[in-house]
Amino acid sequence: MMMKSSIVSSLVMCVCSAQATVHYYIDDDGSQYPTADFASIQEAIDDFNDPMDDAIIHVAPGFYNVAGLPGSYVFSTKGKSVQILSDTSFPGECVIDGSALIAGMVCNSGEDSSVLVKGLVFQNCQTGILCSGNVAPTIADCTIRNCTSDNLGAGAGMAIGNDAHPSISGMTIFNCHAELGAGISVFTGAWPSLTNSTIEGCSASNAGGIAVSANAYIEIQGVSIANCHATDTGGGLAISPESSVNWLGGGSIDGCSAKLGGGIFIATSTGNLTGVTIDNCHAYTGGAICLVNAKTEIQNKLTATNLQITSCTATGGDLSGWPFLSGQGGGIFAYEISVELDQSTVMNCTALSSGGGIAAFNGELLKLTSTTLKGNSANLAGGGVQCESVGLCHVEGGQWSSNTALSGGGAHLQLTSVWLSDLSVVGNIGTPDATEFSAGAAMYLAPAATDTIGIWNCRINANSAANGWGNAGAIAIEEPNGQSDMLEVWYSDFCGNYPAVPVSDPLGLPISYHDFLNNYSESLCHGCVGDMDGDAIVDLVDLLTLLQRWGTNDTAGDINLDQTVDVLDILDLLEAWGSCFP
Repeated sequence: MMMKSSIVSSLVMCVCSAQATVHYYIDDDGSQYPTADFASIQEAIDDFNDPMDDAIIHVAPGFYNVAGLPGSYVFSTKGKSVQILSDTSFPGECVIDGSALIAGMVCNSGEDSSVLVKGLVFQNCQTGILCSGNVAPTIADCTIRNCTSDNLGAGAGMAIGNDAHPSISGMTIFNCHAELGAGISVFTGAWPSLTNSTIEGCSASNAGGIAVSANAYIEIQGVSIANCHATDTGGGLAISPESSVNWLGGGSIDGCSAKLGGGIFIATSTGNLTGVTIDNCHAYTGGAICLVNAKTEIQNKLTATNLQITSCTATGGDLSGWPFLSGQGGGIFAYEISVELDQSTVMNCTALSSGGGIAAFNGELLKLTSTTLKGNSANLAGGGVQCESVGLCHVEGGQWSSNTALSGGGAHLQLTSVWLSDLSVVGNIGTPDATEFSAGAAMYLAPAATDTIGIWNCRINANSAANGWGNAGAIAIEEPNGQSDMLEVWYSDFCGNYPAVPVSDPLGLPISYHDFLNNYSESLCHGCVGDMDGDAIVDLVDLLTLLQRWGTNDTAGDINLDQTVDVLDILDLLEAWGSCFP
């Protein structure tokens, strides 16, 4: 006797018509449902044929595969209004197993959002879930694991294409492998949403975690991608070509790697990131993010707000066939793509070559608003940022601090127009050796004849060339032949830099610049109450230094100059706590 039943769920205006919900109970071996309707999900779907009704298919824990049925999937929803739910009242998993040969689930016959798949485990499939065509199922709280897409396949975990737009939430996808998009592959006009999900330990030639390609789009929120790897591009996420990602409301990429874009690779496409954290990712170029434009007639852009990039590395390596050098952009590398960052941080990233934090080349715009570049390093140029042949490097607010490079510890800005305002450039270091000469510990500027450079209300303080083996602890500018007075400075403070030269030519040539409206020289620079070590930040190091002078009349600790280092000095220090130049 079967357990199938019909329950009237709503009445329509016609007396003779009613919409019913039909319930099916599925058990692979009858241990949970002794009088189950069927032993497979597909049998229940095939049995349900009333287009006026809905079906709920309750699946008991067990092991479900093709069981000798012909086809290329374990089950297909076949355009029917069905909900397929794991029965959580029993212990164990509802496992959909593809026998390493077929897909777990196929949805490709016009299904809408009334189709719900929830709580199943897909494993050992060529593709865990395939959505194709104008379909919009809801997929929630499923696990996809140990799937491999052979023969240059895409989307071992999920393949979503051809205008499909499923809503996906609460997914866990791990240990999947494919040629493209091992965790999820989105292609050919598809536009899914993905929320509150995890992708981990997946690998591909391109896009270890998620691939978006061929005019597709994905919206992401609250997603974690961890320990994914790509042989070529996009360890965590790859977007190409002419596609886009809109990552909203948090999420993270951690421990991912690739040749280009350890965390994210975007080619000839657009990215919008909000509240995303990228940590400990590595690539030959673009440790966290690599952006390239393969079509020069198109200017694409990355826009990011509250993006946090930490401890990422551009290690260098063989990039034969790409029109740029390896080892650039420990945090972000951008080639012929504009970048706009707002309220973001790039910290403790390293580059073998240039641009420890950011390296931007040949684009229209690099715009940084209230953005911090801190503790980044490059062996050659631009410890914080390298910006070359970009239409405009535009910076408003924020801080470049404690970055290091051979030349331009804070920034190396070349063949680029520059506008800096309300920016603190503090504690950056030029790192020359016995054979290389450091120029511009804070900034190195090398404009083209048509470029303009303006600095307004900036704090350029406590920057230094290591051991004094260099020139201009603040700014070195190399003007083109026949040009002079290209640098214009207003209301800015040069304080505590070493060598104590605000602006100089790296070749030792005479230099002049427009010094407008109350710029401070080294002899007139502002003091910073409580800043014992001159790094322009009052912090725990300064407090400990003061305590070492407790009870003495040491002027280095006597903040209020009353001849005694005491509690009053501590109170003054605590009142000044934080950045000297907010």
